[in-house]
Formats: sequence, structure tokens, C-alpha cells
Amino acid sequence: MPKPSTSPLTINKSDVQINTDRFCTQLTYSIEPYTPGDVSNSKCQYEIYNHCEGTKIVNVKCGPDTYKCHDGCLRKISYRLGKIAEHTNEITIESRFDPVIVKKALTYIFNPKKFQVDLLSSKEKYDMVLFGAYYYFPARPLENLIDRQIYPDLVQYAWNNCGDLGLMGILPKIRIPGINFVEDFKNVDEKIMVQFVKKYIEHEIDMKNFRRYKIIACIVAVCVLLFALIAMCYYA
Repeated sequence: MPKPSTSPLTINKSDVQINTDRFCTQLTYSIEPYTPGDVSNSKCQYEIYNHCEGTKIVNVKCGPDTYKCHDGCLRKISYRLGKIAEHTNEITIESRFDPVIVKKALTYIFNPKKFQVDLLSSKEKYDMVLFGAYYYFPARPLENLIDRQIYPDLVQYAWNNCGDLGLMGILPKIRIPGINFVEDFKNVDEKIMVQFVKKYIEHEIDMKNFRRYKIIACIVAVCVLLFALIAMCYYA
């Protein structure tokens, strides 16, 4: 009986999907090119990699929604959620946060590079920042949500609410092109404005000093290296 003929089969990367109830896995898996080894007769074009971490599944609940996440994945995206996950398998998000915003914020923080921030409204960005700051999301992704429109409102909120330490630590470090404190912050309370600008300038000075010390350290390192090379050549 003649052997059936074979033909190559190409699977498009965009056609590969992950079917799992793990929310973190849905957002963090990757598809990489695959080269079959000599020990296998089967061939495929891609391999799917699971980038999740942790030892247990934690149910993160918000309103009608439940997000099943590995405890290690929660530690990567949120200091507060990660600490809570150490002691329980079920976390309930505070009711003051809108479930729609929570879903967008979690989707964003798990994979910021694939999330289209430019499609968000100013209110959505504002609410996502408040949620992320409360649960201690990494600073850089939160900074990418903050634009000129919501910057003053976030400052007003942070300094008004008995000191939102998460936001108060992030906001003075942000540098938004074209920001005009007189015009953009005209609706911010004057006392808050003074306190914030002081922190803003202090960070600017700290960064200049850091850059200066970094340059000096590099010069010292180069001098030490040159001295060592000269000494080696002299005693060789």
C-alpha cells in the first residue's frame, strides 16, 4: 500500500490561543519559534511558554468577577496583593473600586507592553492609577498612565487624603513634557501646590546630584583602571 503523501503545515502565531482559567497565564504566556530535535519525528513551528510563577492559585474577587492567579504572579504585579496571598487563597478587592476598572488595571499590569493605553479615557486612567497605587503596583507602569490632564487631579487627591503614600512617592518623580504648574494646577489647593512643588524640586535636585556622583564615580573607576594597567606594565 503506498505511503500517503505529506505536506508542510504552517500555524500562524496569531492563531495560537491559550484556553485556561488562570487569568495571569492568559496574559503572560508567550509563543516562541521551535526547532525540533533529532529525537522527535514530529514538527511544529512554535512552542508555548508559561511565564507564571508560584505554588498555589489565588482567587482575586471584585464584584461579580473572579480572577484566578498564581501567588507568584500576584507578587510580581502588586506588593499588597502578594503579601495578602501569602496568608489566604481568596482576596476580595475593596468595594470602592469599580470592577470594570479593576479588570482593565489587572489586564494592563500583567502585560503593559500589549495594552493600548491611548484608547483609555482620562477618567479610566485616573481610576486605574488610584487602584494601582493603593495596591502598590510597580511605579513605571503607573507613570505611563499619568498624563497632563490627570496629573493635577492626582496631586490634589494624594495630598488631600491624609497622605496617599503610594501616590505621594510617585507623583513628584514624574516629568511630563510641557507641564505648566501655573496653568495646569490652577484648580489645585494653594497649600497642596506649595507642598508638591517643594517635593518636585527636591527630586530634581536629587537627580542632578545622582548624575553628578555617577559621573564622578565613572571618572574615578577609569582612573583606577588606568593606574592598574600602568602598574602592571611597569612591573611586568
